[in-house]
Amino acid sequence: MLDRIRRFPEGATAEDTLRKLAPEGVANYDFPPIRPCLNYIYEQIEREGDVGGVVGYSEGAMIAATLLFDQERRHLETGRPRRLKVGLFFNGWPAMDPDEKGVLLADETEEVVHLPSIHVIGSGDPYLQGAMSLYNLFDEDAAVLFDHAKGHTIPRDTRTIKELGDTIREAIHRGEQM
Repeated sequence: MLDRIRRFPEGATAEDTLRKLAPEGVANYDFPPIRPCLNYIYEQIEREGDVGGVVGYSEGAMIAATLLFDQERRHLETGRPRRLKVGLFFNGWPAMDPDEKGVLLADETEEVVHLPSIHVIGSGDPYLQGAMSLYNLFDEDAAVLFDHAKGHTIPRDTRTIKELGDTIREAIHRGEQM
């Protein structure tokens, strides 16, 4: 797997690229159990009160997206209110399915997260297709794609930070309206 990551494959879509990256089956990749982690986070949110949103970078974005995806499922299945209102992802990877092994790919599920989200990508990121496959799991009317035109990094220049800050404030405002 490490060799394939170093020479990242190309596919027709972001999801195809990830399938080429893990030809043994992206959906069957053996992740450690995530459910206990999610339950712990839910307990903390219940104890502390509302948390406005979640932020993640790279694999951390995968965990943050998994939390939002699971929250969306709980909302649709039980009517439980969404406590997290916005997602901010830097150079992310797609969400994991917390009840199955593997990652969720947009062309293999009809589920999407219906929350405001910002997907900060770098068009020079060698792992860009991972971030795009994460973006594809979110409602296209609520998701914002923000390209800082660099690599697998968090933007640092003043102009980009200001633009990103404006985008984040708008997403928070939309999330508060939900």
